[in-house]
Amino acid sequence: MEAPAAQGPAEPAPAVEITVTSPEQMRELGRRLAKLLRAGDLVMLSGE
Repeated sequence: MEAPAAQGPAEPAPAVEITVTSPEQMRELGRRLAKLLRAGDLVMLSGE
């Protein structure tokens, strides 16, 4: 059985700014992101 061919890095996605105003909105954002992300994806969050 052969190993899968190596792939180069994907093109970076454009920056996205999302503002949430409550803990529940943050949890919902996390649930939605969890459905989209794959191994190796990087998400950077900033806030208080």
